[in-house]
Amino acid sequence: MNEDLEEIGGAVLVGVTVLAVLDRLVAARPEVAGFLGLVAAATVVAIAILLSRPTF
Repeated sequence: MNEDLEEIGGAVLVGVTVLAVLDRLVAARPEVAGFLGLVAAATVVAIAILLSRPTF
C-alpha cells in the first residue's frame, strides 16, 4: 500500500513540476504556446495512464 502511495505521489510531483515549467516557458515564449500545450496534454495523459494501471 505504501509503495502505491509513493508511486502516486511521485507521478503527481513530476507532473506538477513539468506543468509549472511549461507554464513558465509559455510566459517567456508565447510563440511556442501551441506546442507546449500539446506537451502539457501529453504529460497529463501519461500520468493518468501511470495512475490507472492495475497493481497486483
